[in-house]
Amino acid sequence: MIRLALALFLAGSSSARQHSPITEDLCQQMKAAFQSLGHRFDMAECLKGKSKVNGKILSFACDPAEHPPPAYIREAIKPLDFKPLLAGAWVVLIPEKHDIGSIKYSLIRYLRPLKEAGITHLAMEFLKSSARIEPQASASEIAEALIIKKSDPWPRKPYVDFIRAALREGIKVRGINVEEPAQALSPEYRSFEHPSNSNDGYMSRQILRIMAQEPGARILVLAGAAHLNYNYDDDNPVRSIPNTTVLGELWYQGLKRSEIKIYAVHTHDYPHRQGLRGLPRSQDWFLPLPIGPRPGCSSAEAHSTLNGIIYSID
Repeated sequence: MIRLALALFLAGSSSARQHSPITEDLCQQMKAAFQSLGHRFDMAECLKGKSKVNGKILSFACDPAEHPPPAYIREAIKPLDFKPLLAGAWVVLIPEKHDIGSIKYSLIRYLRPLKEAGITHLAMEFLKSSARIEPQASASEIAEALIIKKSDPWPRKPYVDFIRAALREGIKVRGINVEEPAQALSPEYRSFEHPSNSNDGYMSRQILRIMAQEPGARILVLAGAAHLNYNYDDDNPVRSIPNTTVLGELWYQGLKRSEIKIYAVHTHDYPHRQGLRGLPRSQDWFLPLPIGPRPGCSSAEAHSTLNGIIYSID
């Protein structure tokens, strides 16, 4: 299986971080990534530190993978269609920010097409691994099951509404978080290569447990971006510190990279939507990201596995 090397480009502004060298090998990998999405790639320009994509020049300064250049957005964006996005995937990771409710409400609108595209289960960071929310569960029962303290700054209602909507669509809801904080420190859930990410090791094994105990499960995972980090720092991510997270642990436990997809959902609460200017606001959009090395990034972000960005009208 060809290893998923990561999302590349990210342009425009210069970075104060240490830049990785741009080599012919890196440019060859980026060329393959761009061409896989149907975009031309100029090797000579890449070796100079920039590249032409359909006539648009992208430099390779390190910006976050979720902030692609407006020129690339205008060239590559397309209407959202979940069926090709989920092709071949058993696990779909959605990194989220707990305090942004609009992500959950966008996902509510997407639940039916996600189910039609094959999703059978929803796995939640904010539910303990023993949690199996029944279809008839009330809002108060779901709120009680959530691992959100009253003192936490994150609102419960968007999660409750999201879970109830998933149940209405016939999607099974499961928890993947620890029963007690000390449980994550057990050697059973600490990968030999990366013991510091013990909680992510626990959650990744709960995802695999669902797949083993419920054959045919195709799982949508909603968890914080810190746990579903799509960056890693070398070509052996399970030895990356501190970037292994759930993704690297799933690889370490044997899930093939082609069986995992990672998509960011950007709503009106997110900045960096300049590239959407002029597009109809009456529909959702999807931007595929060429996966490969990211020259110009610090070593901790030298690769990214982000498959694309969903731009929601919400």
